[in-house]
Amino acid sequence: MRQWEKERGRRRCERIRERERERESEYMKQVREKEYSCLRERKTSYGSMEKNRRLMYEIKREREREREAREKKREIDVEKLINCSQRERWKRRKRLRNSERGGREGGKERERERERERERERERDVHRKQ
Repeated sequence: MRQWEKERGRRRCERIRERERERESEYMKQVREKEYSCLRERKTSYGSMEKNRRLMYEIKREREREREAREKKREIDVEKLINCSQRERWKRRKRLRNSERGGREGGKERERERERERERERERDVHRKQ
């Protein structure tokens, strides 16, 4: 794989990550604003506001950890895609499609079902002939 293709893949991942960060920060602003407006309406004490702020911070940190884990997994997947050959890519795509359709086992199950249907047809034919 050529260097410029690797770079292109990395830049694309960076743009995707940046968009995700922007979306998440917008969402967090909205959530924070909603929280504070609810608190203002209820006229809650500063202590409970502080507690809510801590809870929000913990939630935000947890989301950040999850996002980083997703990013890392995606990076690994992208690296695999970048570094693998065309044939491996084709195999991976095929595997993905098969897993979406129920995989190999699903195919075997369908084949067994077809075989049972053929057996029933044969039995019906035998009964018709008699």
